[in-house]
Amino acid sequence: FIFKQCQCILIQPTNDEKIWKTHCCVALNAIYQLLAFGSTNGQGFVYYIDELTASLQLAFKIQLSVENFPDLVENLGALCSMKWSPDYRVLCTLWESGAFGIWTVFGILLHCSHSSDQALDPRQSYAFCHVIEWGPDGYTLWIASNKSSTSLPTVTDDDVEVPVQNSSQLMLLNFLKSSVINNPHSGSIEHLLLQSEDKVYLYLSGNQQSNNGNNNGLSISVGCDVGWQVIQLPQLYIHNNWPIKFACIDNTGQYLAVAGQHGFVHLSLFTRKWKLFGNAGQERDIRVVGGLLWWKEFIICGCTSTSENRDEIRLYSRLTNLDNQFSNVTRLQSPIICLNIYDDTIIVFSYDLHIMLYALERKEGKPGKDKENDF
Repeated sequence: FIFKQCQCILIQPTNDEKIWKTHCCVALNAIYQLLAFGSTNGQGFVYYIDELTASLQLAFKIQLSVENFPDLVENLGALCSMKWSPDYRVLCTLWESGAFGIWTVFGILLHCSHSSDQALDPRQSYAFCHVIEWGPDGYTLWIASNKSSTSLPTVTDDDVEVPVQNSSQLMLLNFLKSSVINNPHSGSIEHLLLQSEDKVYLYLSGNQQSNNGNNNGLSISVGCDVGWQVIQLPQLYIHNNWPIKFACIDNTGQYLAVAGQHGFVHLSLFTRKWKLFGNAGQERDIRVVGGLLWWKEFIICGCTSTSENRDEIRLYSRLTNLDNQFSNVTRLQSPIICLNIYDDTIIVFSYDLHIMLYALERKEGKPGKDKENDF
């Protein structure tokens, strides 16, 4: 394989980087500017472009260690498929033998379909997977197989195992993400917040756990001594705005805000009451793209108004109804990449590579679009 670096429309032959490997698949990471190649010997190679020398440099290898997977490594076969997750932070690799692995963008193995002491067993569903595909936003991984296996048993009504010929299977693996992946801010780092496609998993810091006491049925026990609050979003909201895009919790650990495809909702963990937009048109008009923040009793969102096709920062109070007549709006010239907050200051990073600081200050009077500079 020969990679030619292209500058504008001119190809510079002197910048060719030759990779003398027999490759059978390739995956491009546009966000982190990585090129991943799978080879016939079962190894993967991930390269980045060195801006100083304009050449390909090896970032890391995708390779199962012999120490941890002694029986599996010898039977992997070619690395035949590689798929980056939709957010480009995770890479799924599939070998010819049917085993698959999941790696971070920095080359750390998160999961392998076979444990370290497990050889390839055709009776295991993972042993003969041949197609992998990520679901929306990377919350799910679809795995398919149509290989025949006479060793794969099925159980009849008489509890008798019978081999099945030409068995096809479709499997779905679900994943949780840390909320700071899509919403990186320092407002509530003392609390652990994970999100799935339709639920939020919350673990409060030690002080907040003791202060909250009874969580009114939201808390369940996971493991031995770790208390998680598993929070299901309102069906009325998640049905129209699946999946979850952003989630954040305030410093007190009492109030949660979650955004899907359009609009957002917020929850009081003490009363277990959700607040949704009363006007469905206003909800559909907001598409949160830059993140969610809490400031005192206010929810701050970096969003796009779909009806007016403009980028905005909006503030809504949790003490009032979710309605635009109770919001403060500041217009921006460029879409928001991310938001952060420090004391009473909002930090905004936009697509035009500008960093803007906004001072937050309470003002008397009715908020709304006629007062777009209230902060």
